[in-house]
Amino acid sequence: MAWKLDHEHAEILLGMALEMGSSLSLPDLLRSLSARSGKILGAQGTAVGLCYEAARGDLLEAVVLQDTRSSFTPDQQRALGEFLSLYSATFTQSLFEGAAASILDGWLHRELRWERVMITRLTGAGGELLGLLCLADCQEALTKENLQLLQALVSHVSVTLENSRLFSRIAQSNKQWAEIFDSISDFIVVHDDDHRVMRVNRPMADFIGLRPAKLIGLNMKDLVARAHIPCGARPCPFCIPESDSDEFAHPALEMTFLLSTSRVRGALNDGLQTIHVLKDVTERRQAERRYRELFDNVQEGVFFSTPRGRFVAVNDALVRMLGYSNREELLGIDIPTQFYSTVEQARAVQELMLKGEVRNQEVVLRRKNGSVIYALENSLAVRDAQGEIVQYQGLILEITETKNFQAQLQRQRDFNTQILNNTQNLIVVADTAGLVGYANRRCYESGDFREAELLGHRMEEFVAEADRPVWRKAFEQALAGEPVGNLEVQLRAVKESAPRFSVNMSPMRGDFDQINSVVMVMN
Repeated sequence: MAWKLDHEHAEILLGMALEMGSSLSLPDLLRSLSARSGKILGAQGTAVGLCYEAARGDLLEAVVLQDTRSSFTPDQQRALGEFLSLYSATFTQSLFEGAAASILDGWLHRELRWERVMITRLTGAGGELLGLLCLADCQEALTKENLQLLQALVSHVSVTLENSRLFSRIAQSNKQWAEIFDSISDFIVVHDDDHRVMRVNRPMADFIGLRPAKLIGLNMKDLVARAHIPCGARPCPFCIPESDSDEFAHPALEMTFLLSTSRVRGALNDGLQTIHVLKDVTERRQAERRYRELFDNVQEGVFFSTPRGRFVAVNDALVRMLGYSNREELLGIDIPTQFYSTVEQARAVQELMLKGEVRNQEVVLRRKNGSVIYALENSLAVRDAQGEIVQYQGLILEITETKNFQAQLQRQRDFNTQILNNTQNLIVVADTAGLVGYANRRCYESGDFREAELLGHRMEEFVAEADRPVWRKAFEQALAGEPVGNLEVQLRAVKESAPRFSVNMSPMRGDFDQINSVVMVMN
């Protein structure tokens, strides 16, 4: 009977890992968690509530609902989401099991007809709430083995969900910075000390008549020649001494630009780079936006091992992760000396195992060729009737690329901040409530604002009273997904005078394609 139980547990764990390894979408991941956790305890009804980002507070929405007896109506789903939100704010225990009538309000209890419920929290590595799993009217008893398996599933899905959000944030951040960079109507070009083009914004590329990718790597002389800009003897016509005029004239097209030049370090340790920002003071140009997404797959591994440090079974994902040729080759290694990077780390993990389980433990693993990878381990110890450990069951989630992406994202953010701070435009990003979350350096140089006076305040407060109705209408239009261009308003608090500004508003989207902020570029 114990062998049958372990076999069923292994099938559930392996099935979950294989589904995750096939790059499940977030809804499919939550449906799989709902179905498999419900199968463990024979639940008649299941619900998974997903927590929104911090900007929305701890509000949860019932995103996956299943019931063997009836289907859920939209009102029931909305009410269940409100209940889960109230539960997350009221109860802090990791697991609740009891009568449904004691925790559900009267209307919801009558509608769902649930008698008993069990609710467990999905938490990230730092303890933050990611969501809730709710099982109703379970037919199976909540045994120690079933509880361990359920906790293993919940723990692994929590890690996968947390990393999914991290990759989503990375992709969204890159997307937002790309949108901001390409939404600036100034012409921006970046080159290295050899005057090779490293980056060009969309308006500059449109002005030249080629896609940005076609311009990367060109010499600055070749680039300006395509724009019919005379270069003379200088390798770059924009690299002029600071004592010279900050204006640049295009004689062929009779256009005049304000020129701003700065030197910053590249995002990927490419040495110092020169940024030229050219603002067309002859006429305004609107920016074109292009969306780029970063997709990456996380590989998960599953293993079963003996207390003596030998693998009993491993999946193909773990074999590939560690660079072995086949399963048999990986099964033959000694875990303390060949699986973990150091014996000390293997001993530390084993000490946690002796306490029953390892949750979201960051480990460094050794590949076959001697190189190391970073991973999160979730493992549990299986004991016999006498309480002796007979087997370890574990899930491995590689996070090497995640760590690299975190470092790269920080470098990219710092690099893009330097670019945004050297434009002539005022750039402000506000959330859906109109609260300012970001303002570039030009905002503080052009106004009487200090950071504490601007960030966290409604942008509408700085608009003149007479222009606030049209500002509200434009902001609502942007929140509805429609860009707003050339909106003329007067700011109330700027140095000495109160000039009028031309404002372009563009919506930016987050998870589930929902608009979460508005970027404003002001001239």
